[in-house]
Amino acid sequence: MNIIFFGTSEFALPALRKLYENDFKIAGVVTQPDRPAGRDLRPQSSPVKEEALKLRLPILQPDHLPSTTYPLPEADLYIVASYGIIIPKKILDIPKLGALNIHPSLLPKYRGPSPIQTAILNGDAETGVTIMKLDEKMDHGPIVAQEALPIQRKGFTKLHDELARLGAKLLIDVLSGYGQDRLVQVRGPHRAPGARL
Repeated sequence: MNIIFFGTSEFALPALRKLYENDFKIAGVVTQPDRPAGRDLRPQSSPVKEEALKLRLPILQPDHLPSTTYPLPEADLYIVASYGIIIPKKILDIPKLGALNIHPSLLPKYRGPSPIQTAILNGDAETGVTIMKLDEKMDHGPIVAQEALPIQRKGFTKLHDELARLGAKLLIDVLSGYGQDRLVQVRGPHRAPGARL
């Protein structure tokens, strides 16, 4: 299947790498435009753009969607991970297999932009990742799979990185049956080793 990958921040990197390593056909990588950064305010590429350059994947950087400047190539499926821009329904409806999102919480808990920080601040014993089918609402849509992860006093950076890797692994597990009448059923939450209820 042809995939378009939408992502911007470091959280998305393990998923992009896993797709590439598992020989999925990535028709394009959509990431946010370069932004001014640093003391001299030079345009800075997103982590996802830097990774896509290393992997020699086609890069699109629209300011908004849809974009006449950056028309999306044909694809069967969109994968979204920490893109940071709301994708309108008319775009989500284009691929025949829809759009899957990797979200760093056990939805429906902690929708929104800071689920990892919220889980830590609330003193939760566990958090996790959710693979969901996107619709027009924020962090909303049918849950495809979930996997839990114990927090165990981890700080934000360590937990962020573990969830990013867990989300990438779960994504590949989900895609092994995607589009073959073996998907959209809720799975989980499966708890990673060491998790306690």
